[in-house]
Order: sequence, then C-alpha cells, then structure tokens
Amino acid sequence: MRALDATFLIDLARGDPAAGRRAKEWGAENERLIVPAPAAAELALGGHVRGGRIESRTMELLSELEIVSLEPQDALEAGRIGAELRKRGRSVDMLDLLIAATARRYSAILITRDEGLLGLPGVAAESY
Repeated sequence: MRALDATFLIDLARGDPAAGRRAKEWGAENERLIVPAPAAAELALGGHVRGGRIESRTMELLSELEIVSLEPQDALEAGRIGAELRKRGRSVDMLDLLIAATARRYSAILITRDEGLLGLPGVAAESY
C-alpha cells in the first residue's frame, strides 16, 4: 500500500514523467493507493487558489482517489514523531507530521519528494 503526499499528486497532475511512471506501475500491480486527508487538503487549497481549469482538474483528481480520514491516534503519533525530531534538532511542519502519522497507521509507504518527510523515525517513505 502507498500513501500519496501532495507533492506526488501535484507532479502527477502536472504530467511529471517519474510520477506518471510510478502511478502506471502501481495501477498494473493493483496497488492500493491512499491519500491522507491533510495531503488532500494541501492539494485542494492549491486548486482553489489557482481556480478555473486547474481547480476543476484538482477536484476531479481528488474525487478519483481514496482519501483516508485523520484519526485521533494520528494526532498523537504526529506529536510523538515531532517531539523526537526536535530532540534531534530537526523540525517538520505539523501538516507533514499528520500525513506521515496517517501513512504509518496504514503501514503504507509514503510517496513524496518532500525532503522533510524522508527519513522520519518509524515512517516508511520513498521519493520517485
């Protein structure tokens, strides 16, 4: 199972070849793809800000994906991961921590090109 970050979805919508190849691979393998709700919110925000055709395409893309809810345990896990990172002198945006915690709950590999999400403790993540 893969959890898709907003960076991947943006690149996919823009026609990025690497993102497109990965999406086709997962489709051929019938891989379950999920989108953590905070990542969907990031993508929706960008679509609404840009408006017009981009907004329509963004909403269409999101309607085709499995968006998974944020659960209370995700908030607690995000706080734990964030605290551990601060002790190491590293800071990660709370929205990204919520995305990572949601992916972890599903035991999904988080797909992102966001350097801040790679190498988080207890979170399987890969770039594309």
